[in-house]
Amino acid sequence: MRDRNMGRMNGLRAGAALALTGLALVFVTPPAHGNIGVEWEPCECGGPTYTLTVNTLGYGTASKSPDRPSYNKGESVIVSFTPNADRVFWLWYCIPPSHLASLSEETAAVVFMTADTTLTAFTRAKTQTLYVDWDPSFGTVELPPGGQGGGGAFTVPVDYDDTITLTATPNSGYYTVWVGYNGTWGGERYGNSVNVKMQGTNRVRATFRPNAGYPPSMNTLTLDTTGGDCDVFCSGAPTSSFQPGPYPYLSATGPYRFSFLFSPRKGYAWKYLTWEYGGQTRYTTSTGVVYYPSGEFTGHLVDKIRLNIEVEGQGVVASPQFSYWWNPQPYYPVALTDPPATSVTPLATGNQVVMTPSACPGWSFDHWEYKNAQGQWISTPGNPLQGGALTVYMNWWTGAGIHVPDGHMVFHVKAVFVERGVDISLYATIEGCFQGYAERLTGGNSYAFTSGEQALEALQQATSQHCAIGNLFILSHAWIYNSISGQIHGGGFYNDPQFDNGVYGTSSGYDLPTARYLSDFQAAINNGSIKFADNPNLRVFLEGCRIGETGSTIAIPSSFVSGLAGIAGRPVVAACGGSSEAQLTPTTVKFLSAPGGTLELNDERYDGWIENGTEEGRYCTVPGFLFEN
Repeated sequence: MRDRNMGRMNGLRAGAALALTGLALVFVTPPAHGNIGVEWEPCECGGPTYTLTVNTLGYGTASKSPDRPSYNKGESVIVSFTPNADRVFWLWYCIPPSHLASLSEETAAVVFMTADTTLTAFTRAKTQTLYVDWDPSFGTVELPPGGQGGGGAFTVPVDYDDTITLTATPNSGYYTVWVGYNGTWGGERYGNSVNVKMQGTNRVRATFRPNAGYPPSMNTLTLDTTGGDCDVFCSGAPTSSFQPGPYPYLSATGPYRFSFLFSPRKGYAWKYLTWEYGGQTRYTTSTGVVYYPSGEFTGHLVDKIRLNIEVEGQGVVASPQFSYWWNPQPYYPVALTDPPATSVTPLATGNQVVMTPSACPGWSFDHWEYKNAQGQWISTPGNPLQGGALTVYMNWWTGAGIHVPDGHMVFHVKAVFVERGVDISLYATIEGCFQGYAERLTGGNSYAFTSGEQALEALQQATSQHCAIGNLFILSHAWIYNSISGQIHGGGFYNDPQFDNGVYGTSSGYDLPTARYLSDFQAAINNGSIKFADNPNLRVFLEGCRIGETGSTIAIPSSFVSGLAGIAGRPVVAACGGSSEAQLTPTTVKFLSAPGGTLELNDERYDGWIENGTEEGRYCTVPGFLFEN
């Protein structure tokens, strides 16, 4: 959190203190991809709260840090999952998607709260069952450790993802062919021993066939991988099934055709398959193929990439396409054809992610940034009026739109929010005609005052409710900063000879106890009880008659107004006065001049001020009275 937030700690309301506990600097360490650092500031003032529901489906326990019934918008929650002894963790499923949780295969997930969220931990049974059978009239199968049965069938428990070796001994005159028959695959392996990798329940039959029927020749298939780790399953294919069974091999022999499958391991994505055919390199994006002749095939993989969402200011980023991993080199699907394709086409529009910013109360979305190949932040406009959505493509290809720089494993995107605060209006109670104008300007965020004490209290109350003040409109007829009319003070929120209790630059002996001064204003700014939003586009507007009480000549700004600009840390714009016949022009600040006729009143309320059309009243033509701090 930036240092500017520290200054408002003192004097803030007791019932809506800053949600500093929700601020998190989170480091997530995916395998082989380094650290991703993410910092979001939760909404500090008046923001919505959301619930996080963690489902374990009864297969483990989960903990949340911090563990609360609800969380501020933008707050991060670390969820850790411990599976039961008989389960293994698979992945997280997050609704709505969260870029550090959705489809993550890590037991600890980070969720940034952008809405009411449900996070579900999916598991698999730790112990898988392998069913094995054979005809004992033609041979035997060795019972593995832990197996139960015999005499033609047994079962054996195998941990998920482990490989078990089965060994058969055929009778004299027979050879062994292992056949899968669980209904989803029908792969065959030739030989007395076979390895089976358990990623689910499997059924294998040892068939013993007479040597007299052994084919005179066998075809050979060999497989290879490049670019990443994956499981490769390979077997003979007695049927048209595309599933080769759970045989983890890089080669196979068989009399007819073959079935094989590439299954990328965690952290790697599939690209395509290549082999030589008809003197040319052939391609398919399929991971599993039934193939007839002998051949050599290579599966091409790539490291997956990550999306890192950063937030500057206070707001959140959401997307229905968020995911923990991305394939940086997607291709158009190319099915196995006859003849096979000689190329694959990059899918430049693959992995589209449409991100939408949502500001915290008192903040506005400003723009997006992303890192280019040189690690520099590049700004891209976002239209707040249209939601400010940004579309990126999580791939390394070139084309229309924003893509991840070639070879970069983490793509950094930042949503920048600026503090705008809440617009506040103050009006002098004794001049009730200002009430309508104040309510038109800021709705319910308008405050009446009859003294300098009440004026500062109103600003403190506004800070307490909204954390920061945006544009500040001060409506009063008493912005006198010279003495030609005999006023007592040279500035103030309200100044009347009968009510010497406004906000003044310096004190006088006849001031009432409820009078306040710029020094009091400064002290409230310093202790944080009055806080202005840190936005250079915001202003303080002084609106009322007799701002420049010199006839048709605009006087030099008073030290009070200049001091106010310095204390508020922003420009002060003051309406001009004196001439009720000032010319209307669309290029000026457009404040009404001093009240001088019934055209300026509507139902006894000043409703025509700060308009940009030809409504009642006259407008000041001078661009002056803009006092920079």
